[in-house]
Amino acid sequence: MKPLMDDCDRATAGLIISMASPPVRKLCVVIAARFTENPDNAKGEYRYKPSYYLTPTTVNGSPVPIQDTSDGCETLTAKGGLKRFGVVGLRRFDVEGFLQTVDVWKTLVEECPDATNTAFNFQWASIPQVRLSRPFSAWHGANRNNLIWHTDVANRQKVDELSSKAIEIMHGPGQRQR
Repeated sequence: MKPLMDDCDRATAGLIISMASPPVRKLCVVIAARFTENPDNAKGEYRYKPSYYLTPTTVNGSPVPIQDTSDGCETLTAKGGLKRFGVVGLRRFDVEGFLQTVDVWKTLVEECPDATNTAFNFQWASIPQVRLSRPFSAWHGANRNNLIWHTDVANRQKVDELSSKAIEIMHGPGQRQR
């Protein structure tokens, strides 16, 4: 996914998420990607071809009707639990850093089983290069999101510590958090 994210000749966007999807509740990595160029040019499947080889996978490659784009957020409106959403801007996607955050997620769920609904994700929006007087990168709109969701108040400190650790990893050494 990194070469795709770094390509500022194509308009792509999406999320890479570490989570425990129901009903199985085992760690999975979800790639929810969007090809934002004209869908009639049929290059979306070509751009995402490497992700089609992942197994198990559910890929349909078809456009999502505008009225269905927020369906995935319905879970967040469920009653109960302690929920927080943290967003942190990033300069780039670091593969090793993301893999380390997956390990942090595993630790979180092992030490605080009530936090199984927590998800760590990286969101990107790569846009075609435009002619400006100053250069800019495809990382226009990259960020790290942590959806923290647990049910036991006694675990709040541990959950917060591990969420902060995941954000710190993606920031990289020497980066200042605000």
